[in-house]
Amino acid sequence: MIISQKKKELIEILQPGYTLNNVQFYTPYAILTGACSVDSNTKIGTGPKRGDHSLDIWVKTN
Repeated sequence: MIISQKKKELIEILQPGYTLNNVQFYTPYAILTGACSVDSNTKIGTGPKRGDHSLDIWVKTN
């Protein structure tokens, strides 16, 4: 997921370990809702998205 550098409050909140609830995941066969957690929040250093942040998220399973 890419977060614009203009969304500073989101960048500060969405740090590793933060849990997002009621996230919708889309597949060709179904729409699923679940929770996920932020694994990493990395500032992009080069290219057209420089200054924005890249988030890696993991789906939580029961």
